[in-house]
Amino acid sequence: MSLTNVLEPPAACRQCPVPRIPAKAQFPQRAGISGERLFLLYSHPCIAMGGRRLKRPIEAKERLVALVENGGDPDHALFRECFPDAVSSFEKFAGIDPSAGGPWPVEKVRGYWRQHKGWKGVSSCAVMRGMVEFVDKDSLVKINSSGKMTTVFNDYRLPVKKGDTVYVHQFVIVEVEGRG
Repeated sequence: MSLTNVLEPPAACRQCPVPRIPAKAQFPQRAGISGERLFLLYSHPCIAMGGRRLKRPIEAKERLVALVENGGDPDHALFRECFPDAVSSFEKFAGIDPSAGGPWPVEKVRGYWRQHKGWKGVSSCAVMRGMVEFVDKDSLVKINSSGKMTTVFNDYRLPVKKGDTVYVHQFVIVEVEGRG
């Protein structure tokens, strides 16, 4: 069996209306990542998968994509406008008063996304935890999640190797457990 066949992208990803993150995009080191940046990296795949839950016009979508590609943290207002359901749910989970301002604690953001079971019961939106089984040079990674083999993308070009535990949202690896 060839590795190419093993790493066939999921059907939903082969038909993404938005291109994958370009190879030239720069990603800052994960150490010291802000809660806002982590929230952006988890929510970005929703845009790439068609933005069904993106509530703002194309300009906001382009702003979010630029922040992912070039670095930077969106402000809470942009998140609230683009992903009101996710932000409201996160603030309730974290016990954050929306009017208080201030940075979002990265551990609260991590906890929220890692327990995320999908938007209104849509399981494809749930965050998966899996163990890396195969890594391909073209950013495709095969993971084992609860006994099911799934092909995902390493769009953020995280250093992953066989045996790593990763967290995946909308078929994109967002975090490697124990790093950053």
